[in-house]
Amino acid sequence: MKITVINKRTNERLVLSLEEFKEKFKADLDRAYKGFIKHETEKNAFLPKFMQKHLSMADFMLSFAWNFNFYSWSDWYIRHIR
Repeated sequence: MKITVINKRTNERLVLSLEEFKEKFKADLDRAYKGFIKHETEKNAFLPKFMQKHLSMADFMLSFAWNFNFYSWSDWYIRHIR
């Protein structure tokens, strides 16, 4: 799997494997995951306990590019994943 990321300010383009991506963008990935968990928890707060979802990294990875781009607040964004 190759992930193409682009810097919003400089238009620099990187093509990384998933492992390289996780290593290089560890702080951004952690911020995005925490933002995802916070948003989903707040969104489902009014549901009864039996309907609330127990979120994990797998839920985050289902929409990996979208979640990273919108929850990380990074200068980098994922252009596409192949």
